[in-house]
Amino acid sequence: MAKETVIIDQIHHLQVKETQLDLFQALEDLETENRRVLLANTQGQCRIRIYDRKGEMMIEKVLQFPLTEEIEEILSQHWEQEIANTKEKSQFPHSSNTLKKNQLLQINWKKIIKRLLLSGVIVFVVIQGVGLFVEQRTNNEQATTEENQKSSWQSLVETGAYEEAAEEYPAQYQQLINHLVEQKEFSWIEKLNEQKPTGNATFDLAFYYKDWKKVIATHVEQLTEKRQVKLAIAYLELEQVQEAVVLNRHLKHPEITLALDQFYFEKSLDWLKEKEMNKAKEAFEQIQTEELKAVMAAYIEQGTIILDFITFYEASADTSENLALWEERLARLGESTE
Repeated sequence: MAKETVIIDQIHHLQVKETQLDLFQALEDLETENRRVLLANTQGQCRIRIYDRKGEMMIEKVLQFPLTEEIEEILSQHWEQEIANTKEKSQFPHSSNTLKKNQLLQINWKKIIKRLLLSGVIVFVVIQGVGLFVEQRTNNEQATTEENQKSSWQSLVETGAYEEAAEEYPAQYQQLINHLVEQKEFSWIEKLNEQKPTGNATFDLAFYYKDWKKVIATHVEQLTEKRQVKLAIAYLELEQVQEAVVLNRHLKHPEITLALDQFYFEKSLDWLKEKEMNKAKEAFEQIQTEELKAVMAAYIEQGTIILDFITFYEASADTSENLALWEERLARLGESTE
């Protein structure tokens, strides 16, 4: 059974070949070529001529690629124009235009359009896929750029170019300060803090210089665990024990626990030397580290004996020499014998 056919020729910058195909195959090939042109971002053109089943030409059209509209729309518009032209010449009943109109009406354009609409959906999906690919590639390039920046910052820090790292990578300034603290580069921290003061740098410098009041008064941008430990130590140095206890209640940090135990150890020993046995025992009970607790327990036992002798000699008639001896022993309690 004869079908409508299409001749494709006068091809410029396209990959289709001059050929004659049935209508459906030709239009499908042209849609495929249009997708290729869209993806390649190129241009081209060709001429198509549609023939009826008797071999008479019904439509002749030059197509510009990429197509600005769906191919079915282009053919429909061209078909409507042909019909309009036919109507204008309808006063000639036997004209070839009347015959041409009838031939055009015989083509099942709805069937063609339905099929080409499906092709249009495919084009849309392909274009969307390309868009997603481009977006993913862009994201990957951005990630690569960020990684290169990270490497560049790292290389500056490793080579000691701290001022350049601070200037070129302001977003990583706090990270730079943290690095310098770990490396104990306090002269650099001081220099950078003069140019761009921050709470973090001020806090770390104050701790380094043992300015305990400044440590607890400084607002930091990042109260890291290490800075919490430093803050607790500053509180202990200022004998603000409860503040350190509150911090350690959340942290349960071994360094703070040890610092608290050392504080209670010293307080217990001080109370013992001042002959305040009850207060010495209260401080002793706060010690958690077993080693320190064992040492302090021995001091309290010695202190109890020393205090008994002091009490005895204070009540004795002969107090001068023996009392002074035991008073000295109490004062030297806890000192190294080496």
